[in-house]
Amino acid sequence: NPFAAAPEEGLLSSLTGSSGTPAQLQEVTDLQFDTLSATYLLVSYQYYIILWDIEEAEQMHIFDRTPALITSINWLSWTAGNFVVTNAKSAVVSIFNVSQKQPIESLKLVAPTGAASGTATGTWNSAGVLSAVVSASQRSMWLSLLDGSLLYYNLQRHQVEYHSPAGHTETIFDCKYCPYSPDVVATVSFGK
Repeated sequence: NPFAAAPEEGLLSSLTGSSGTPAQLQEVTDLQFDTLSATYLLVSYQYYIILWDIEEAEQMHIFDRTPALITSINWLSWTAGNFVVTNAKSAVVSIFNVSQKQPIESLKLVAPTGAASGTATGTWNSAGVLSAVVSASQRSMWLSLLDGSLLYYNLQRHQVEYHSPAGHTETIFDCKYCPYSPDVVATVSFGK
């Protein structure tokens, strides 16, 4: 599945990868430019992640196959080369570094005792993650789970601080931070 990137205004490069790469046979599930460099593009396919150099239109690094369908990737801009990966099978977030083919850490998103109001413990631990958005200023992330709920995870403390009851009647497709206020998040779904 080739895709195009525009490293310079008005110029498109087709990024197709080397023939025989298993990822090339899969759909793209997410892509994110490196927050510290416009040269690098991280692309997640269904079960693979590839780091691209878009100026050279070549693959820089192919990561090992993941055991579950990748749903989102996000750079951790306050660290060099680290990014998070979510999957559709479980509420486990993997942290990768671009220098290694396997995750450097896996975070099981389990609600602590005495978590913030609205947290439903035990009911979502096996729910897959549909999308995630990282706040660099708060070093945290919002995750939309496949059961229609939202989860707030503090990456510094390594803990869930909030989990909402399912607020959508259908699966949440995406969630995004407001660029002007890290306290505002928007979600979208077919549900009401």
